[in-house]
Amino acid sequence: SNCWDKAVRDNDPAAQLELGKCYWFGDGIPKNQKTAFSWFEKSGRQGNGEALHALGICYESGQGTEKNLANAIKFYDESAKKGYIPAVFALAQKYQQGIGVSQNLTTAYELYIRAASAKYKNASEMADQLREIAKYWSPAIIKGEALAQYMLSKCYNSGNGVPRDTQKAREFLEKSAQQNYAVAQFDLAQLLRSEANGEAEDKQIADWLIKAAANGHVEAQVQLGELYYTGKGVREDYDKSVELWENAVAQKNAQAMFLLGNHRFTGRGMFNSGKDVDKALDLWKSASDLGHVEASFKLGEYYFGGAGMFGSGKDRKLAYAFYEKAAQGGHVEAMYKFGEGLYEGDEIKRDKPLGIEWLRKAAANGNEAAKNFLDQKKIPLIAPTPVSNSSATKHAR
Repeated sequence: SNCWDKAVRDNDPAAQLELGKCYWFGDGIPKNQKTAFSWFEKSGRQGNGEALHALGICYESGQGTEKNLANAIKFYDESAKKGYIPAVFALAQKYQQGIGVSQNLTTAYELYIRAASAKYKNASEMADQLREIAKYWSPAIIKGEALAQYMLSKCYNSGNGVPRDTQKAREFLEKSAQQNYAVAQFDLAQLLRSEANGEAEDKQIADWLIKAAANGHVEAQVQLGELYYTGKGVREDYDKSVELWENAVAQKNAQAMFLLGNHRFTGRGMFNSGKDVDKALDLWKSASDLGHVEASFKLGEYYFGGAGMFGSGKDRKLAYAFYEKAAQGGHVEAMYKFGEGLYEGDEIKRDKPLGIEWLRKAAANGNEAAKNFLDQKKIPLIAPTPVSNSSATKHAR
């Protein structure tokens, strides 16, 4: 045939490739993968990119020749250098999975981008998967950068671009934390907290929070303040708690405002050291303004009953405003109290339907007081399904 003549007589690499395909698939001639391999080899020696890719497939699969992963990678690489896009994609997969080469997600990402630019199938999706992790892979492995190791930990923990591996995630997190990266130190404390079951773990948690707080991590300062307040993992120290919380408050941390507000509201010890109700209210209001739900509820409670024997500061309208804010933020008890207020019209405009709606939300979230209230009023826990016009017409007939 013409293809045979060109392949044999003219030593044409394109014809040799086509003849190899014919033997590979049994197209018009008996199928013979060894013979196919020999023609791919002849074409590949002359630099045909597709033939080089075919040789890679033969060596990877062990079809037509002995299986040899190193040779497969070599021919995929040579084919990719010739610009043959399927080889670029195949090589990207090997670098992503660490098959035949050292795993390198940055290289894999760059190869997927090359394949995607040629609109190769699935290359764009694969590149998207690796986009974030590729920024950090090489620096983390080669230079040991703390940020890179932290990001790799996140990727392994979520399975972003790599198979999910919580052990590797932990290893990279610990490496990052040991290099004094505050966010990693804080996250390691949270991981230890989720596993903690004794005093030794409490001390470890405190140690990492101390390091993170010293490195300026605000949430670590807040949590460390709680540990000093309770003496968990550290020696009890109210003054240290207040110092840490005040520092976090200065950085607009709502949880610190809430906790410091709690302390100012009650004080500590026999003589209520540090008590200052006005400061407590100001702190809770600042936290509430930042969306802190529990602070809004605390304000609702304070204004509902006031303080002390004579209920100084009592303001039911203001109380219900804060209950509503907390309810909107998902606070279940606030849902009940706001719903009850609306239903009864207790110093706010009565709105029974809206009150029932909030009471049902509270009951659905397990609030027993809301369930009992609805039961006493003979109101179903679940709103009846409205009857459609067509259904009503049908029954009328």
